[in-house]
Amino acid sequence: MLEDEAERLFRLECLETLNWPPCAPIPAHITK
Repeated sequence: MLEDEAERLFRLECLETLNWPPCAPIPAHITK
């Protein structure tokens, strides 16, 4: 699914750029 892929990509980017594991369960205030 496209959304799943987007979420996975977002998580990957989050971990790579911000380098903070808490990003795995995406915080609500980050999604927007």
